Amino acid sequence: MTKTSNKLVRISGGVLLLTVAAILFFRSDYFVRSTKSEASPAKQSFRILTADNKSNQGETIQLYVIAGEGDLGAKVGENLAYASGYAHIQTLPLDEDEIDEIEPSPYNAIFVSGDHLQDLSVEKLSGFVEEGGRLFVANSFYYQGEWLDLLGISEMGEFMTAKGLTFEKPLFPGYPEVPGDSNLFTHSAVQVELDETTTDLWMTAQSNPVFWTNDFGEGKAAVWNTAVLNEKSARGLMVQSVGLLFPSFVSAQVGTEIVYIDDFPSPVPEGSLSGTSLIDEEISIRDFYKHYWWRDIEKMIEKYGIKITSGTIATYENNVNPPFKEMTEAIRRPYIYYGRTLLEHKGEIGYHGYNHQPLVTAGTYVDPELGYVPWPDQQSMGEAVKKLKETVAHFFPNEKIETYVPPSNIIDREGIDVLVKELPELKTIASLYTGSESNGSFIQEFEYDETYPELYHYPRITSGYSLDNTATFTMADAMAHIGTLSHFIHPDDVLDPFRSKNSSWAKMASNYERLLQDVRKWYPFLTSVTQREATAAIKAYQKSKITRTYTDESIFISYDKVPSTTSLLVRVEEGKELEEGTFSYGKVIKLSEGLYNVQLKEAEAEINIMEVQS
Repeated sequence: MTKTSNKLVRISGGVLLLTVAAILFFRSDYFVRSTKSEASPAKQSFRILTADNKSNQGETIQLYVIAGEGDLGAKVGENLAYASGYAHIQTLPLDEDEIDEIEPSPYNAIFVSGDHLQDLSVEKLSGFVEEGGRLFVANSFYYQGEWLDLLGISEMGEFMTAKGLTFEKPLFPGYPEVPGDSNLFTHSAVQVELDETTTDLWMTAQSNPVFWTNDFGEGKAAVWNTAVLNEKSARGLMVQSVGLLFPSFVSAQVGTEIVYIDDFPSPVPEGSLSGTSLIDEEISIRDFYKHYWWRDIEKMIEKYGIKITSGTIATYENNVNPPFKEMTEAIRRPYIYYGRTLLEHKGEIGYHGYNHQPLVTAGTYVDPELGYVPWPDQQSMGEAVKKLKETVAHFFPNEKIETYVPPSNIIDREGIDVLVKELPELKTIASLYTGSESNGSFIQEFEYDETYPELYHYPRITSGYSLDNTATFTMADAMAHIGTLSHFIHPDDVLDPFRSKNSSWAKMASNYERLLQDVRKWYPFLTSVTQREATAAIKAYQKSKITRTYTDESIFISYDKVPSTTSLLVRVEEGKELEEGTFSYGKVIKLSEGLYNVQLKEAEAEINIMEVQS
């Protein structure tokens, strides 16, 4: 061998050693720990908009509420309070004896609900509407006498148990039909026939009218012939149907999309997928996650501009008694690979648990079929939370971990106490918006914690790689009032025959992409954010003020400390329209007939209302 050959061998060997060393370094814990991620922004990702001169031209809309009696009235009133607050709609309380004091203007409406609506003064309400006022009837009751003409009923029958919901006209994008066999809505309604010359039918249940508007004199009434509005999952229906009363109507939305992957990063199950319907090849679960599941999720992240928020755990062992195992070596590979790529895509890492046991003791009921082990005491919970914090910090010391997702969306006040004590940097708990508390689920509103003012509750709305009819309705209804989408999936959903419905991964991935496409088609105004960014945005949104005034030809809007993620829904009456396009103040998008989205880039705007050109 010549000297030249020896030299080439030595050079080649040196290059190979350097290459191997580089690969090992970039795969090492040290590389991840020493690399500053872009996922912890020092600045908020939105602007705050404030107008210099707030316009007071035109009329303001006033929604006066006569508090309903009984459980039905109380529940409807609670939903109205939350929904109107989320949508920046002002409501004012009203006593029945004050009806005569309200000007019968097309911008003044009276909202009534409760078990004893027939006892209200129909004479006063009829006079108010006939002279130009607006009336919103939030639930069915025994219609008789002057109520029939006021509400546009030509014939009345008996009460019936109505199931499902059919939209005779589109109210808001994304709402599906609710079939009669759905568990979503089973409600009491009166069998009625409507005056076809004065009414406009919007919804039916089993062919019976359940929501319509009726022109009466110079005014209008909106009628819910059902008890649907006492359901939390109908708050969006309430907001959108209120908007039908006025010549034009503006409600606000947070305008954010949060996409979660729970149990991520996490230990990857051992074993292979040989002989399963998931994929038509023999492959380990580890390789399937990396080369199929995560590859396809990454493609969607890039294609649709999604930011992922994760909920990470260290082990699936159900031990709830300290001391707890050191897991850094066991989970090193998935944490480094998936955690690093998630952060490269501007995602956020959140906490889910040291293990997958909800932070509750034996004193809190949890459905035994879930198979969870209660913690013996708060001290044991605290030790596990400390170990989780240490584990995540080992791999991602530069990350601010501010979000906690309860395992299976279950936690109680004892668990929250532990989180606040052990995780003082925590800002958000993200559980569920709708669901049943009977199995232990933690159901939230969008609000600060009642005990810890530094902690915010930001519930998730939907979950899964595809949505059934009920979940699609729930998503649309949340969009129709608060205007946020928060959706979660799990990596191991694909491994569970029940959750995957025995589908192939190709079909599940296709369904999930179709869901992302539908969201962008129905709600093109959403901004994809991490949970950290979403929490900051909604805090600013709920503290802000949006002023709206109306004339026959224009809507005047001014912002006071409003975050730029905020979206407006503008509804105009039949025969009127807005011009679509980009303007100096922002952008106008038509969502459906008479309904528009307006995204302001300036803090004030005058939006012209036009006659529909035939």
